[in-house]
Amino acid sequence: MYSHRLVMQDPSDAATRGSILMGIRDASGIGEVAQFRAAVAYASRKGVGMLSEALANCDWEQIHKQWLISIDFGQTEPLALQEMMAMTNSEVRIPNGRLVVSSPRFDPTPACFHPKIYVFGASAPDDAPIGIFAGSANLTRSGLELGYEAGVISSWQGSAHDEEPGARAAARKGLVAIDRMWEYATPAEEIIEAYAEKRKALPRPPQSEEQTEVKALVDAPEPRELPEDVGIAFTTARKLWVRTDELYHNLTTRGIGNQLDLPRGTRVFFGFPVTEVPRNSRFGTIIVQCAGFEPTRRNMRFGNNFMDKLNLPIPGEAGPSSYDHSILLFEKIGFSATGVRQYSLELITEKRLAAELNSPNLSLAMAGGRQYGVIY
Repeated sequence: MYSHRLVMQDPSDAATRGSILMGIRDASGIGEVAQFRAAVAYASRKGVGMLSEALANCDWEQIHKQWLISIDFGQTEPLALQEMMAMTNSEVRIPNGRLVVSSPRFDPTPACFHPKIYVFGASAPDDAPIGIFAGSANLTRSGLELGYEAGVISSWQGSAHDEEPGARAAARKGLVAIDRMWEYATPAEEIIEAYAEKRKALPRPPQSEEQTEVKALVDAPEPRELPEDVGIAFTTARKLWVRTDELYHNLTTRGIGNQLDLPRGTRVFFGFPVTEVPRNSRFGTIIVQCAGFEPTRRNMRFGNNFMDKLNLPIPGEAGPSSYDHSILLFEKIGFSATGVRQYSLELITEKRLAAELNSPNLSLAMAGGRQYGVIY
């Protein structure tokens, strides 16, 4: 019997977060598995641990494991390779390993190794059953759980002479290609020490896909202002909206205010840490541009009232005449030339908000009932 299924992972949707890891696990559900093969561009120690834990119920210790993992650009963590090498019944090889480790910054030589495929099967490649997960995900936490990724699960159960001979033949052809890559790859034990030492000595460590805002959030030390799932939702959102009452009239000479109070932790949307801080702590500066006005630098801090406070553009100078009793919509628009985060700000109508909320979103309310949320 042949089956085929698409998996999509959207970190802004808690229901799909981790679906890549579960998809690889599902590919192993083909009955008795004798061997596992992975051909993956990059790996982290965290990713290896997550995969091993997910596959613990399929006799993982006894399965013969072959790992084909690149060190292109130095992105794979040496500890990840060492974890694989230390497993029982496990072999690790590096595509073009001797050439890559001899280059100044682990430049891909002769070409970048970039597949992401995980294969479970019988002892011989022509035998059924077989399960394959192929997609965009590397063997990292970002790939397996927290990144925007996609993959396809294909499996054959029962006889090798199934009702999908074309698909089976295509799979067999791909597996032969993996075997050929394996044959010419460098055994990891021959270069692991040189790789680890040379990588450590680089003037600037390689920026791997694990070094993202989401990683900084989920690996942040305790205590944190937000649960991990809410923090990830705020980090990956494109827009934030909030209803205002009458803002505190801090601009006393004008009888208006520009200090926006937001729930503690909202700072994460604006790129600031999720960790708890003392009251009246300053987070930093962002650039905000109101529609029809020039951009202006604004400060954000944690106030004495236990709320995140953002100083909005001065009313009437760099923004609208008032922010009172409005719906504010912030959108991420990138970074300035000096690396400061930039956001657009609009005052929107109820009709516009309803249209915005047709997109995937997380809507919340503060203790006092004031509504806010994020949009993806």
